[in-house]
Amino acid sequence: LELHEAFNVTAGESQMIWVDVYLPRDLEAQDLTGDLQVQIGGGAEHTVPVRLKVWDFALPDSTASRTMVPIEGGDILRRFIGQNWVHCSVQESEVYRRLWERHWQVAWRHRIQLVGGSFDGCKNYQHYMGEITGDLEVLKDQPEQLYIERMNGSTFTPARNYSGPGENQSCDIFPLGLYGSWSRRKWDERNGTNIGMQAGFEYHLNNWERWFTTAAPPKVAEADRFFYLIDESENYAQTEEWAAMCKAVTGPGSAL
Repeated sequence: LELHEAFNVTAGESQMIWVDVYLPRDLEAQDLTGDLQVQIGGGAEHTVPVRLKVWDFALPDSTASRTMVPIEGGDILRRFIGQNWVHCSVQESEVYRRLWERHWQVAWRHRIQLVGGSFDGCKNYQHYMGEITGDLEVLKDQPEQLYIERMNGSTFTPARNYSGPGENQSCDIFPLGLYGSWSRRKWDERNGTNIGMQAGFEYHLNNWERWFTTAAPPKVAEADRFFYLIDESENYAQTEEWAAMCKAVTGPGSAL
């Protein structure tokens, strides 16, 4: 994430600085010492002594407590770029990919699993719920590649500049249609023809589960997945109607 080399602190107030220190697993037990240098106004310096005790054991990479914390691409872009989306030039899409990946890695180091896997801050790019090209949307009933990399564990490897807790481990939760986002994808249409919502549930849920069971890489296929029907809706009649349609789905999609 961003590194602020200098910042202002109002007189009489305090400012927290968060520093993570990661040590090699094979480091011998010992006491390490050092200093943090804090410079004020480019002049006066304060030295903060630091003492770090290294124990003779390492915490396991696996995490017993499971988490699922949503993250939004638009939030990342507004914080770092100042806008809700980027054009998908090679340069801009690579910047966004790196920002997105580093957020997942930072959370993973603190044993938190993020969810919300689309490249949705980027126009005209493959979404995890579909592929957008100009005004044409072609639904793709499978996760997009960036999310697959979280679930197969490649995001959390030394090859991707990751080290620390959970190294070489993989995300194991996939919410399909987070916050009910599937409802913006016109599931009641196919090739521009209205097929009805029940047929849409049948078609897409079966496609999604079929991809996980027949086409997904091994680690990805093991992920727990579920259909995120709706979020914080007060339209109870619609929720009940959609829930009944999901329950009526036959085929592999009924597992969702």
